Amino acid sequence: MNNTELKALIAKYLDGLATAEEKQRVEAWYQSFDTEQGLTDQLDAQQQEALQQQMYGQIDQAIASQSKGGRGLFIRYRYLVAAAAMLLLVIAGGALYYSRKQPAAQPIVMATATGNNIARKVKLPDGSLMWLNANSKVKFEQGRTADSKREVWISGEAYFEVQQQTNLPFLVHAGDITVQVLGTSFNVDAYESAKLVAVTVNSGKVAVNRDQSQKAVLLPDEQLVYDLSNASFVKKQVSAKDMVTWTTGQLIFKKQLFKDIAARLERRYNVHIEFDNEEVANGLLTASFDEQVALPEVLDMLCRVYRYSWRKENNVYRISGMPVH
Repeated sequence: MNNTELKALIAKYLDGLATAEEKQRVEAWYQSFDTEQGLTDQLDAQQQEALQQQMYGQIDQAIASQSKGGRGLFIRYRYLVAAAAMLLLVIAGGALYYSRKQPAAQPIVMATATGNNIARKVKLPDGSLMWLNANSKVKFEQGRTADSKREVWISGEAYFEVQQQTNLPFLVHAGDITVQVLGTSFNVDAYESAKLVAVTVNSGKVAVNRDQSQKAVLLPDEQLVYDLSNASFVKKQVSAKDMVTWTTGQLIFKKQLFKDIAARLERRYNVHIEFDNEEVANGLLTASFDEQVALPEVLDMLCRVYRYSWRKENNVYRISGMPVH
């Protein structure tokens, strides 16, 4: 489909004259990273705005419908395969949605991850790589120049492999804190529902700042957890390799609280998990699972450690402290 054909199809889409098949073609084009360079520049400002508004409406609808089933959503992207619940949006003209804080002349790329299974890999404009976890949103400048800032804003979880560029730091903004690096690999877990931001370093060195003051410097296998409710920091040793296995679909837990494991499972399987009491929720568990393992099998193995049991009630998985007989 050439630019002329696509432009005509977009015009029908905006006028409400497109067939169901034509709507799918426009939305599939907008959901891919293969958007023709400069195509949206051929549309007038009103068409660009209308197209972006309609596409964001599609995203908001999809997220709302997914969220009704539970708090967490995890992702597996099979590019342009019907089984995937992938929403990927390229903003080519103007600044919209997240972009109000950005200069209007700087286009923004926004990627939103929903669905289940494996994470989405995104190549950033500076050559750095980013993996997005479930229910995660990011924004960053698309048309950067050699001396422009390297900045990413995130809500959710992402793992970064940053290209080293001397004298040009890479900045990740998550809640109240900013992570600053020159070249390294690290994970940022900043889901709003958790009220925590966790930064874990896999390689290199990372500075964590808040309100323009440095709070900590992290080295490999170090993690800083920032509590948004009281602005407190906790720094500890972890296995960074285990913390980022979600990028390949694996789940590895080492002496973790059952309730923290449950939060990961909710994102992985797009479900809601509740505990009958705090004793069960605070049980310490160690386990590992491959991506092919079904949730009932995972729960069976986890509950077996303390002879807990689980049951499904109205699409909610409930973990009980009653022994299995």
